[in-house]
Amino acid sequence: MKAYKILSAVLAAALLSGCGMPEMSYENVDSPFFKEDSGKESAKGEEGNGSSGPAVTDSGGSTESGTAQGTAESGKTESGKTESKKTESAETESVKTEPEKVYKDPESASAISLSRIVTVKDGKTSCELTAISTETNEASAEYGKLNTALKKIPEGEALPVRADTNVVSLIIREEAGSMEFSSVNIDTETGDFLTISDIFSDTEKLASALKIQYGKDHPDLPALTAEELIPEEYVWALSPDGCVFYFPDPENKDMVTGTLLLRSANEELFREKGTAVPESFVRFLEINEEYFFDRDGDGTNDRICVSASPVNGRYKKAEISLNGQSVTCYASADRFVPMIMETGNSRWLYLACEENEGPGNIAVVDLSKETPAFLGIPLQETGIPYLTNEDGWAETLPGDPKTFLLESTVNLITAFPAVTEYRVGPEGAPDVTGKVYMAIGETTLKALAKMKADLIDPETGETVEKGRTFEAGSLWTVFRSDGETYIDFDVNGEGLVRLSGDPSGTWPEKIGGTAVNKLFDI
Repeated sequence: MKAYKILSAVLAAALLSGCGMPEMSYENVDSPFFKEDSGKESAKGEEGNGSSGPAVTDSGGSTESGTAQGTAESGKTESGKTESKKTESAETESVKTEPEKVYKDPESASAISLSRIVTVKDGKTSCELTAISTETNEASAEYGKLNTALKKIPEGEALPVRADTNVVSLIIREEAGSMEFSSVNIDTETGDFLTISDIFSDTEKLASALKIQYGKDHPDLPALTAEELIPEEYVWALSPDGCVFYFPDPENKDMVTGTLLLRSANEELFREKGTAVPESFVRFLEINEEYFFDRDGDGTNDRICVSASPVNGRYKKAEISLNGQSVTCYASADRFVPMIMETGNSRWLYLACEENEGPGNIAVVDLSKETPAFLGIPLQETGIPYLTNEDGWAETLPGDPKTFLLESTVNLITAFPAVTEYRVGPEGAPDVTGKVYMAIGETTLKALAKMKADLIDPETGETVEKGRTFEAGSLWTVFRSDGETYIDFDVNGEGLVRLSGDPSGTWPEKIGGTAVNKLFDI
């Protein structure tokens, strides 16, 4: 991630609504063809393409360079701020055929996003987790003690069960896919590793309640034995609903059975520490394993399983079963990562479709009714952000359903991977919140012409220096974009320059009336 920070939602809105385009001019003394082409395009620009500011050319004329307004299509995609009821009302009124839909944020959405770097060496998988800021996608100083504790967890593949401002609970497998695993539960604020006695007031009553619940969840399996009910031997992880306990399946040693002890049905057993849960959170699941949760808050366990098998090394679909009612989710990916996003009374299964190369999609399933419903895959290209490295791959697991980061591909002037903020929208599909895409990786263009451009302030977008000259051969590295009208470039590390793009989809695009392929080596 570059030195500049991702803008807040409010600042992003100010950039998109109030800042004009800085001025630019181009010069290529070695190419008469470039000058001739530039003159033709200048004449076109004067005929009036919608713009916000002039670009000065060598001949002293002016061209309309500016910013095209968002198209009707982009207006549908952009959801605006969740807290801005005025914006949503205006959008609704403009489409008379649609009833008014008001998305209400829950009072709190204090989940934690975890950056997960997975490496594979000598056939073994290891995992490094870091609590990060949703805004910057970088390690958060707010969770310093938690990050210190995360460095002490056993080596292996760490998978979150719960991650919020109170507790981070993880399952840790020494090898990926192994049914032998341990678990850790960490107090987010103090970084302390929690024990079973920190959570439960009476371990004998806990064993009795656990035996009864296990019998309800697994009536066809033998009852738990005294050896399996020794508190020190429990493998357990806190979930938003209570505490999940894991036991070897007596009939299949390659499987693990889990049972959820609901807090709502066993309030007298749970201590206060580690049991309070934010109103918005994410439940992380694993493929081909049953997961218990209280879907509708009625104090009884609901059972969900996401089943999928690769065909020739690639997943083609997944079966989502909720209390015996199933739906097929048609999606294609190298890996599936299922998670239940909950905000207020809404619950959605997001099936992240991870790809080995390039961004993936997210398939959305509605869990609000007795029978799950596959809603499909959003039209915009979205997926879990990850970067490949020498030994494996890295990803960011969205931990906050109110605002989380997803990866997209922006194709304006040039194509580049980027992340932007999304939230669970009123229809369950991801809705972009800020419309500011931050580039990930290094996408750099080489200038073919000498250019004069204004430098802008990275936080306000306002011009801070006019007419800085950049020679032919200068390197323009993509920093951010709104995906429709402009890209901010970091030029030679000297500062940010904003270029307006053409959202019409025609090629070659034009900047200040000049074809982009005459300005950059694309």
